[in-house]
Amino acid sequence: MGYRVHGRTVPAEPPGVAPISYRKLLAACWSGDLPAEQLEPVDRETLVYDLWSAGWTDVEIATHTRLTTYTTARIRDRLGLVPRLPRLVRTEPVARGA
Repeated sequence: MGYRVHGRTVPAEPPGVAPISYRKLLAACWSGDLPAEQLEPVDRETLVYDLWSAGWTDVEIATHTRLTTYTTARIRDRLGLVPRLPRLVRTEPVARGA
């Protein structure tokens, strides 16, 4: 049952919305489907650590987790991890013997 706001009954949950288990929330955040800000701080740190360990940069981690680069760097610093340099992407082949 809902509760009353300004004399009107408000449903307890929006129609068609079901609670999600924390396990499903973790999986959705790890896959990048939901923002990592919904996680507990220790789980956010673990996610940043896992992605950093896989060689991801702060920008890549921030994009995937939907965190800001500032928050990503702050978590990385708190974990004592060094920043990763962006990977260079070559758009043209390198001339050999020139």
